[in-house]
Amino acid sequence: MADKEKKVYKFDFEIKPELCMDCATCWFVCNNDGGSSAVYVKVNGRSEYAIDKEICIRCARCFRACPVDAVVRINKAEVSA
Repeated sequence: MADKEKKVYKFDFEIKPELCMDCATCWFVCNNDGGSSAVYVKVNGRSEYAIDKEICIRCARCFRACPVDAVVRINKAEVSA
């Protein structure tokens, strides 16, 4: 069985902890509304939501669902520049 090539995306989504109000809407839609279950709770001194870029399918459900615009789209060109 041949290994599948990993898909290369032109953008990523990221959750800005300073904007997040911990409502869990992004987590809910990603895990229960057809997303890829990429949103998870990261604990490093305090709990915050994060997106696992390895399993995220870039469906933008979290991005559209966030009531405070804490989920941002980051173009790969912006990151590498």
